[in-house]
Amino acid sequence: MNRSRKYSQRSGRFGRPVALIALLLLAGLLGWPPSAAKATPTIPKEYELKAVYLYNFLQFVNWPAGPCTVNGGRVEEIAVLGDSPIGDSLQTLKKELKRSRGIEITVRFYGPYVEGMDLSGCQLLFISQPELRNIKKIIGSLKGRPALLVGDDEDCLDQGCMIALLSQANKIRWAVNRRSAEASGLRLNARLLEMAMKVVE
Repeated sequence: MNRSRKYSQRSGRFGRPVALIALLLLAGLLGWPPSAAKATPTIPKEYELKAVYLYNFLQFVNWPAGPCTVNGGRVEEIAVLGDSPIGDSLQTLKKELKRSRGIEITVRFYGPYVEGMDLSGCQLLFISQPELRNIKKIIGSLKGRPALLVGDDEDCLDQGCMIALLSQANKIRWAVNRRSAEASGLRLNARLLEMAMKVVE
């Protein structure tokens, strides 16, 4: 009972500000006109917003310095496993980050999961909906390497994903499995946890 009350409080307190931050960031990255009075902005699509959230997650997670000796524990690679509409949005985001802010990120596409696939790099790995059925094999293929696993189904948290991206009432929110993240050596920023809809300890 207490857990469901905590869940609803988080959703109400942080849902709108987080969605607004993502909208503003996306507006800047995609070159929306600064004057809303002179032009009608395009409403971002679900996976455009999710792409921005994936990039934001990179800023709120620290990878262990031993196996991931990049940027002092910062990783700048987003990988997609399987077919997902998020792929095109990530490519657009990559180009706009480079153009407008001079920020370089790597976007990698693995295609559908096959036995023996090497996913052991230090990266944020977005697992498309159809590939979640292979989650146990995917985790096994990581061989203990610290990849941040993100899915867009809340059930994926129980299967080993660290973050679930959720679409609710035309807003993007997220839930976190802190236990899975820490088991892989990842440290999640307190702000990321505080603003989550739900945290599995």
